[in-house]
Amino acid sequence: MDIVIVTYNSEKWLDKCIKSIADAMMDISDETVCIYIVDNHSIDKTYEVCICINKTDNILVSLSG
Repeated sequence: MDIVIVTYNSEKWLDKCIKSIADAMMDISDETVCIYIVDNHSIDKTYEVCICINKTDNILVSLSG
């Protein structure tokens, strides 16, 4: 299953959003879930949040934008 999140300046809630999706999918599905984040050139720390999630939470986030 693939999930696409389109974002712009979402550093305040993005971490919680991604972890919530990952937790929900682990509870209901055995298939691999890929979360794709499309960032519309945020000027906050949205990109850094995604990098941190990739390094610490065993969640693969693919960035584009």
